[in-house]
Amino acid sequence: MESDGEIRLGISACLLGEEVRYDGGHKHDRYLTDILLMRHQTYTGR
Repeated sequence: MESDGEIRLGISACLLGEEVRYDGGHKHDRYLTDILLMRHQTYTGR
């Protein structure tokens, strides 16, 4: 496995604000969407 020098981070869809939890809600974390993801390249896989 080759390293490209980047750290890859998986983030749950519910933390990004998608309503995918068992109760139909989410646990949106504004730090993740407003700060962290604005500064780093993102990949959304489904």
